[in-house]
Amino acid sequence: MSIPRSIQLGALVALMLAFAMAANARNLSMTGEWFMNRGPLIDIPTNGGQMPCGGGAPNGCMANLKPINGGIPGAASVTGVAPGPAPSFTVPPDAFGQAAGKQVAAVPFVPTVVQLSSTWTLMGPVTLGNTKVPAPNRAGAFMKNAWLADPGQAARLQKSFTWCFGTGVPPHNCTNSTAGPYTGQVKYNNPNANAFGGTMAMILNGNGVVSVLAGGPSLLGHAIAGPGTPGNPQHPGRGYASFDTDVLQSGPVHFGFMTNPPCTVTLPALPVGCGQVTTSGPIVGALPAGSQWNWGFPWTTGTVTAMNVQTNQQQPGTTTLTGMGTDSRTAWGAGKITLVAGGATRRKDYFTDYSGLDIVTMTFAPPVPSMSTPGLAAGGLLILLAVGYAVRRRF
Repeated sequence: MSIPRSIQLGALVALMLAFAMAANARNLSMTGEWFMNRGPLIDIPTNGGQMPCGGGAPNGCMANLKPINGGIPGAASVTGVAPGPAPSFTVPPDAFGQAAGKQVAAVPFVPTVVQLSSTWTLMGPVTLGNTKVPAPNRAGAFMKNAWLADPGQAARLQKSFTWCFGTGVPPHNCTNSTAGPYTGQVKYNNPNANAFGGTMAMILNGNGVVSVLAGGPSLLGHAIAGPGTPGNPQHPGRGYASFDTDVLQSGPVHFGFMTNPPCTVTLPALPVGCGQVTTSGPIVGALPAGSQWNWGFPWTTGTVTAMNVQTNQQQPGTTTLTGMGTDSRTAWGAGKITLVAGGATRRKDYFTDYSGLDIVTMTFAPPVPSMSTPGLAAGGLLILLAVGYAVRRRF
């Protein structure tokens, strides 16, 4: 049985059109923000201090708070791949970055913390050659399959998992470290078979200062936070239970200090400049130097919960951070994706734990038509076929 020429031509046109589309380079323009949350009230960088917000992780909100001036900005040209459910993409190194200079923010909603100041600079994803990222957790470009180079993934048999350190944290069937009898938990829940994930790290350079009441209303201690230069990769987003240590510097303790007029509004701290330290009295002591252990976990569009159980200065210090990713991109990769990544930290000298949960939002513009040489050839052939068919029908 012969197939009508019209059907043959239709099939050939469809095949050539599919070839032309496959040959077409789909370059997308990405813009986004990276939010770094350490504990329930600390953002890195501070970016104007915290303000109330809604909308959850897609708006950069963590515990209904976000930086006034937004997260670490990102922009890059991103190349997509073949269309399909949860299409993969690669974000090039250093697509996100910020060097805002010195930032100072009062913290009127925490009784023991006076202000945060920093001169941090940030850049990520880190370059592949950065030796500060312990192998095999180097993730210079964000990509869906970057975790394949991470042997720790052997312990992650499912996209959903629970990891904990210490004892007494249910459930008890999670992976336990042997570092000490303290408690914390990171839980990933990915019910969607097409859940998107990957690895990338943010490098933090420079130092920050957390000014705290050091045992009395007249004693002000300046805790030095940050790696200095060269910087360190932050732990959320690197890989399954990716581990590193930080060395924390000693800071002075002053007797007496003065601040600007107190804040009349706590969130955000208003008026601008309120409650910030203006002068400090003589140095009468020092906060001890210390160190901490950090564990990080990959990015996901699922739900991440990071929790720690502790007491801080005889007060309950339990923290639970939860973020849920989203993926509203089309089959061709255009649209918005929100990724979340968890982490856990143990401050060894103060016997305190805190949770971390980072958020990255990325919006991809519709593909920009960019016909490649094979695509142009396919398009030309389609035109010739159409002309030939028209001529044949006429004669």
